[in-house]
Amino acid sequence: MAPRTKRARIVDTPTDDDDPPVVEELQEEKPKPKPQPHETLWHDDGNIVLATDAYLYRVHKSVLAKNSAVFRNMFMLPGDGTEGGAAGLGDGLWDGVPMVKMAGDDDVDVYNFLMALYDRKHYQMYETTTLQILISLIVMSAKYECEDIRAEIVKHLKEHYPSKLEDFQKAKTRELFHEPPENHHFQLLSVANKLYTPSLLPSLYYHCSLHDIHDIFSWSHLITQNDLQRIISGRERMTKFAYEVGTDALLPNTKCSNHACYVKRAELVIKNNNYASFDRPMLPLEMSASGVLSLPDSKAKHAEICESCLRNYRSSLKKLRERFWKNLPAIFFMDKWDAMETELHTEAED
Repeated sequence: MAPRTKRARIVDTPTDDDDPPVVEELQEEKPKPKPQPHETLWHDDGNIVLATDAYLYRVHKSVLAKNSAVFRNMFMLPGDGTEGGAAGLGDGLWDGVPMVKMAGDDDVDVYNFLMALYDRKHYQMYETTTLQILISLIVMSAKYECEDIRAEIVKHLKEHYPSKLEDFQKAKTRELFHEPPENHHFQLLSVANKLYTPSLLPSLYYHCSLHDIHDIFSWSHLITQNDLQRIISGRERMTKFAYEVGTDALLPNTKCSNHACYVKRAELVIKNNNYASFDRPMLPLEMSASGVLSLPDSKAKHAEICESCLRNYRSSLKKLRERFWKNLPAIFFMDKWDAMETELHTEAED
């Protein structure tokens, strides 16, 4: 049936002395274009059509069933789950092929999900990808119970958000995304809970907390209130470690036979604590092995700090990093690393 044309609306009621009535022609509401077959994901021998608001995807039940517990169970229902049988899940036919509407799924997510199933180059574990592809696969693998895809994504993300300090240092040299947006940690955090892998979260919270406080609040709409509270509270807690880099590691109260060494260490403590901004000094994980000795314009010369104090500082900084990492989950109000890893292994065994 053709859409009904709305009648023109007359604005105001005229009198004999008024000008002729002004008529506003309301535009006719145009129906949305119907989804059309997708150019790439349309297989002539496919035996099911997945419909989104934008496209139709003709694919194979066997491929969906192999990778998704939800689709596998759907196809086992009476009436095959796709032909309007006893399951009542069918949405009609397309050229004689059963069609299922992907209710509530974004077309981009469906496309990335199907491409991952049909083209291994679209997403490869440990290879640089795009933020949208990864988010789509997280969302779809959770909703349709695609355990193999979820497991690959978890392994991939643990390369960048690890639970071991040595792996965290290595992760700094790797790229996860092609040209990621500045708020990509926040976008990833918005879907990370769907992976049921809590050990990913502490380092993900950590990266979010490194941003300027104004940016954190401007991106807060992407995450839950609970995540925002963890980030803000954790950010405050981490400040303690930032000042310990200078105050404790440089040991300003420890004198040595070299007076110039003592003076230089005291100068560096002051420089570290009088950070030239309204933010905190650099955190232990963000510093090089030389710590505050490598700060810009520090003019710190190893010749002015005796070898014994230099070794003590580097050793103290190493221990501070290890203590910081050990406490990272607690900083963001989470279980200890070991507890989270045990939970992950238990889930894998189940």
